[in-house]
Amino acid sequence: MGKVPRVDIAEHYYHVLNRGNAKQQIFFDESDYRMFESVLLLGIKKFDIEVYAYCVMPNHFHFVLKTLSDGEMGRFMQWITLTHTSWIHVKNDSVGYGHIYQGRYKSFVIEDDIYLQAVLRYVEQNPLRAGLVTNLEEWVWTSFYKRKYYTGKLAKNLTVHPYQQSKEYETFVSELLPENVYSELKKSSTKGKPFGSEEWVNTTIEQYGLQATIRTVGRPRNQ
Repeated sequence: MGKVPRVDIAEHYYHVLNRGNAKQQIFFDESDYRMFESVLLLGIKKFDIEVYAYCVMPNHFHFVLKTLSDGEMGRFMQWITLTHTSWIHVKNDSVGYGHIYQGRYKSFVIEDDIYLQAVLRYVEQNPLRAGLVTNLEEWVWTSFYKRKYYTGKLAKNLTVHPYQQSKEYETFVSELLPENVYSELKKSSTKGKPFGSEEWVNTTIEQYGLQATIRTVGRPRNQ
């Protein structure tokens, strides 16, 4: 099966994910996480995008972003992964020793309103769901922590959605998403299926030729 078409149109919200090659660990200590956040800050300043949420995990990272120009997500992600890979090789004196990332990043487009809210929670509560912490305030490498405790350049260059400023958000983000919502988000993350209401999803699939994101794997049954 060929590559699934990727939506990269201005004024849409997206969830973006990339993992270490063969799901191997990328980030080992504080300096590794800080290096990636430095790359992210440069990328936000360099490209026509808004980053609302991010989370850096030991072997992958998540972004929730909005593109302001067509094709900008692809340019941003290519620059992020290539720049970060280069910095890692320089740090470890391993220039020319292969890939850091698994390759093509994964993404899906998100409907605004409650669907975007769910994805923001999904990304920022990732360390909690993974069992890395028992309290989100213990995981430094997220937009949630940076908004609440950090006043540096990265925090100032993140875009904050009104939902993230609400009094209820801090409580909601610390409560794991219902399993049915989480399951749908995982499908979108794996297949690139748009995430939103049924009508919006169907319209988006038709508009951007994303029928492959809802096909089942394997050959059709004989009639």
